[in-house]
Amino acid sequence: MNTNDGLSYAARVDTSEYDAALDHMAEKVSGVTSQIEQESARIQQLISSSIPEVDLKFLHDDTPTLNAIGEAYAHIARVIRENNEAVVELQDAYRHVTDEANKYANVPGRGEYVCS
Repeated sequence: MNTNDGLSYAARVDTSEYDAALDHMAEKVSGVTSQIEQESARIQQLISSSIPEVDLKFLHDDTPTLNAIGEAYAHIARVIRENNEAVVELQDAYRHVTDEANKYANVPGRGEYVCS
């Protein structure tokens, strides 16, 4: 209580509703925390039981096989390149033969050779 020039007064603040609101919020947070923990455990259980474990050991153990596959692809690429070069050579030879044949096209008694 305060006294001021003979006047006495007392101030009191009622915090019961504030306290009740805090208690209510604490209960809600506690309930949400419990739900989060339950869902987290459920998700962890789903992950650990549903996703199969993948064993990649075969990649390490079969390195010679993987190397052989790589070498086979390199060989295939070489063969393709060689075949493409041979096709170009055959096209050049075909053009040469066509040009030679067309030289005789204007000779009397011979027809024109048209080769493409």
